[in-house]
Parts: sequence; C-alpha cells; structure tokens
Amino acid sequence: MQKLVIVLFLVLPWTGSALLAETGIGESASGYLTSLPPSAPLLHAPAPAAVELPDTVQLVWSAIAHAASYTLQVSEAADFTVLVRHTTDLTDTCHTLRNLAENRTYFWRVLGVNVAGEGDFSAGRHFITAGSVGIEHGAKVIPQHYALWPVFPNPANPLARITFDLPETADLSLRVYNSMGQSVRELASGPHPEGSHTLLWDGRDDRGRTVTSGLYLCRLQTNGRVFTQKILLMR
Repeated sequence: MQKLVIVLFLVLPWTGSALLAETGIGESASGYLTSLPPSAPLLHAPAPAAVELPDTVQLVWSAIAHAASYTLQVSEAADFTVLVRHTTDLTDTCHTLRNLAENRTYFWRVLGVNVAGEGDFSAGRHFITAGSVGIEHGAKVIPQHYALWPVFPNPANPLARITFDLPETADLSLRVYNSMGQSVRELASGPHPEGSHTLLWDGRDDRGRTVTSGLYLCRLQTNGRVFTQKILLMR
C-alpha cells in the first residue's frame, strides 16, 4: 500500500535589512553587498608637505568601493590628539576648509564608512598655510605681533625648525624643555632685532648629547610674554 506524503512550504516575508544586520553584511551606496568596512582611501590634494597655502584649502581623496560616506579629521598635532575639524557623513571625495590660521601646520586624514562599520584611516598628510603680511621696512617685512609658530616637521627626526616673530627689537629666551620641565637646550637668548627668525634644534642638549625620543616643549619668553609649542622627537 502506497503512502501519501504531503510537503508543506512555509513562505516567510523578506526581511533583508534585519538579516543583513545580524550577519554583519551590509549594502553599500552602490547597491553591492559587503561584509567588510571600506579600505583606506588615498589622499590626492594638497600635495604632501605643501607650503604657503591660502586660508581656504580644498582637500581631495580617492573614492573607495562600497563606501557610503567618509569621515574627515583635521588636527594641528601629528598624532591627531586634538582635532580642529571632525566632519562625518561626507558623500563627496573632497571638502573645503575655510578660515584657516596663518602660518600654521595642519594634518589631515580620511576614512570610509558603510553599514559594516568604519574602515581604516588613510595615511596622514600635512600642509602649511602662508604667514601674515607685516609692515614693510624697505625690503624687510616686520611682523605685527609676537608669535611662536608650530614646529616643523613634527614629529622631528631629529631636526626641528622653530620660527618666531618679533614686531620690535626685544630681549628673549628660547629654550627646549623635556616632559618633566627640565631645561634641555638653550637655543637663543639676549636682544634680537625685529622680524621673523628661524632656528634649528638638532635633538641635542646643551652638552651636545643626543636626547631620547619623546615629547618636548619649546618655550619663548620675551617682553613679558610666554609662548610654547610641542615637539615630538622620534628617532
């Protein structure tokens, strides 16, 4: 005697979004499914270590497959510990920075984002904006304000360029200190003429000994004013 077998098919409604979320698979803006965050983009412009840029700069990077948006970080520190800009949900591969400070070093990087998460940051780049225009005395331009500008390059390995501005002749002390506040190197002292001055620190102390990698402070004291900038020394 033959048996009758009845097979029932259960049809469930499509719940693609929930299923993709549970499995870690996401859909990119282009409609493709991906289980991984985007790869790191490549930075195109400005050129690496570009100098004398205006106060408005357009940043450009490569498009990444399966990236739904991008996150941009801009910092005055090479390690991005303090951010000047943190912009998310960018859908274009360019972004314009406006009202940048004069004679300042800016570091920037970008990562891609999709529903699977954030990708890796690109390799960082930096650029330097143009300095302020002072008062011309003949062929010499005199700064209008006292200033100690960010050290370049930073991190330094080992040479660091230190630039300061004097709007008038003034006595000054320019020293490098370690993270414990101990004086490491005197770079300049006594009266200096008006103008913009640049000195180099070679990563040595007052006795000519090579100092170890780490965080140092450059401090300028002049005319009752004190200015400081960080130097990250990496060998």
